[in-house]
Amino acid sequence: MTVRNIIRALAVLRTLLRRELADFRRDSRRMTFVFGAAVIYILMFGALYMPNIVKNVPLVIYDEDNSRMSREISRDFGYSDAFRIIGYVDSEEEMRSLIREKEAYSAIHIPKNFAKDTLAGTGGTVLFLTNGSNIILTNVTSASASNIISHYSQQVAASRTALATGMNEGMLRIRLAPVTLSLRVLNNSTQGYLYFFVIGLALVAFQQGLLFSVGAATASEYEKGRTCRYGPAAILAAKVLFYWFCAFAAFGILLTLAHVIWDIPVKAPLWRFVVLAAFFALAAVSFGVCFCCFFPTELAFARGIIMYPVPAFLLSGYTWPSAAMPLLTQYLSVLFPLRWCSSTVRELLLGGFSPSYGICLAALALLTVLFLGIGYPLFRKRLSACTAVQA
Repeated sequence: MTVRNIIRALAVLRTLLRRELADFRRDSRRMTFVFGAAVIYILMFGALYMPNIVKNVPLVIYDEDNSRMSREISRDFGYSDAFRIIGYVDSEEEMRSLIREKEAYSAIHIPKNFAKDTLAGTGGTVLFLTNGSNIILTNVTSASASNIISHYSQQVAASRTALATGMNEGMLRIRLAPVTLSLRVLNNSTQGYLYFFVIGLALVAFQQGLLFSVGAATASEYEKGRTCRYGPAAILAAKVLFYWFCAFAAFGILLTLAHVIWDIPVKAPLWRFVVLAAFFALAAVSFGVCFCCFFPTELAFARGIIMYPVPAFLLSGYTWPSAAMPLLTQYLSVLFPLRWCSSTVRELLLGGFSPSYGICLAALALLTVLFLGIGYPLFRKRLSACTAVQA
């Protein structure tokens, strides 16, 4: 290719980019989709998850024993940040009814003769009852209840042995429980749900808004019967390049809001996000072009693409690990750009490093080639058919 041809190609690309910008300004939906969707999601869900951790879960207590030991257990549950005691009940039926009606999400039942059985050495049992319909509340409350009862059991054992032997109670606690667990959580020490969920939800909205805009831009070429003296390759290249730049800006806004407003850390170097955003945006734009070419109108495309975000999020491995999915589901998720971006972004933000970073970039590059390889012939065919009808 000569220098003159290169200059001519650049001039054509500049003209088509200006046309895309004019269309982008004229159709306010495209700007709203690209920049508004992710912003709305990160603000809305950030406010929703702002408490960051689950605590003060409503708890009721059914104390049949009414002994000093049962009152101590009730006191320990009351001191825990995970629970909020809302009342005491007088029967098991009332306890179960409150959980069934969701006035309380958890309950403890201390049976009659609990203290007597414990002191006699036959062992006392405390029943912890929780509503399993919400797995997050179930996991949080079950872990907290287990820790409370385990700590109280060690305390009672040390106290009784100290009274019987005259030894120091503190030393006995170490001897009775010589191995303890020291928990250290990396990258999300508070185990907050804000860090866990919000970025993934915002990325889903970001991708969906980008797809809607790209679909509208692609469908307008043949749906409205537009004529253009430039070839389909130049038109498509201008669209991909223009929305690639828009996606860069939207991704930057997304990360800025996450860090500034919700204080989500950005531990990885900025260039890693820039490179990942470049590959992801290109794959997402290519997917939008390819998907749109299978539909006769923009409305039909919108109806089809609206079914995409939920499966894409579920199969991305962001909440449920991909390795735990059935093999068929894992193979299907490989075709979704979000699969190679969402978890990687979270790892870069919270941990500063992602072991699969290079693999994700390679996968996104291959998806771009695949989608453009399928989408371009379809786009050219649709555009040629439109031109023939006009002629």
